[in-house]
Amino acid sequence: KYEFQKGKPWEYENYYAPFDFAIQKTPEEIAIEKEQITKLSKHFFKYDEQIVVQVKDARNSKIEDALYNSELTETKKIELRDLALQITNDLYEFGYLESSVDI
Repeated sequence: KYEFQKGKPWEYENYYAPFDFAIQKTPEEIAIEKEQITKLSKHFFKYDEQIVVQVKDARNSKIEDALYNSELTETKKIELRDLALQITNDLYEFGYLESSVDI
């Protein structure tokens, strides 16, 4: 019913064995496959706007606490607030992940 040659592609519909069988791999082969999958996989992350709001609120609170009794001029305080805002915005615009993301 079927003809095939070694090294040639299968020319028929899918063929399913009438029974299950295991394909044994060595631990080294499994480790290599896992490493390849890790290197080639694309990571997808969910962006949660609520977390951004929480982080900005916490940042504002901490900055105000730090500047409350500060002897800095009002101009310097404004500069520090603006800098903190810019850093936070940059982090959320471009993102940041440590190089060893373990997913």
